[in-house]
Amino acid sequence: MSSESFELYPNKAALEEKAKQVANTAEPSEYEQSVYLYFIARYFVSIYEAKFSEIPLQVWNEYRNALDHYFRHITSGGKGSHIEKLECHIQRAVLDVAKLFCHDSQSHIEELINKEDPKCLRLIDNGQFNTHLQKLKTNAIRSFSEAKTGDSALGSDAAKDNEILSAYLEACYGFIALEELIESKRQAIDQLSSQMDSIKHEASKHAFKEHVFASLTAKIIVIIVSFVVGIVVANYWPEKDIGTSEVSNKDRITKSINSPEVSESLKTKKETSTPKKKKKPAVNKTKNVL
Repeated sequence: MSSESFELYPNKAALEEKAKQVANTAEPSEYEQSVYLYFIARYFVSIYEAKFSEIPLQVWNEYRNALDHYFRHITSGGKGSHIEKLECHIQRAVLDVAKLFCHDSQSHIEELINKEDPKCLRLIDNGQFNTHLQKLKTNAIRSFSEAKTGDSALGSDAAKDNEILSAYLEACYGFIALEELIESKRQAIDQLSSQMDSIKHEASKHAFKEHVFASLTAKIIVIIVSFVVGIVVANYWPEKDIGTSEVSNKDRITKSINSPEVSESLKTKKETSTPKKKKKPAVNKTKNVL
């Protein structure tokens, strides 16, 4: 193949057209469909390896199997169905790389979108960018889903196989267009994101200052209130002296006891409670004279 096969084709139609041109040069013509499929497979394998830095091993395994049938064909004198089998392996190779490309591109694009602030994306081009972005994303995912559900009919005939392949190519270019849109606005996204980060930083600093000011104000108010309450208590509710209180109580009790009423009452009780002593009979101290 010529070096033109390494060109980047802007859309599915351009790629398919170029693949047909190259396939028409195949000799003998029985290799035409295999060359068409291999051209597309080779193109997306190159893009996949460059973009994701990975080798799609299952695709290379299909290449190996296809090569095996090719050599068995040319060494068997054309006997057997090695050409058809070769073509089937190339068909699987191109579908495998298309599926891998769509799946990994979808994951990569999700990461690109999720790492950006949604508010930032909605502000680009007054919201038109985000609207277009979501539309392309929806279309790409729908195309991928339709292609996957349709490949159950693979192997029916060459026309049907090409139709299924075309559906996968539609999905591939859908994800390519989606990523190109994001990258076309990369500078605007980064600038706006930086501005929003600066605003958030300033707002955070302002909020911190307000918090410190409010905290200090509250502490000052507490100190002032405590000081005023202390002065009020000291002047209007003085602490009682326990010793003085006890002396005062004793004085009040003593005065109460010494009062005329209490003294008379106590005297009466004393007289009542004290029994009268009986007088002893007088002893006749005169001695009897014998």
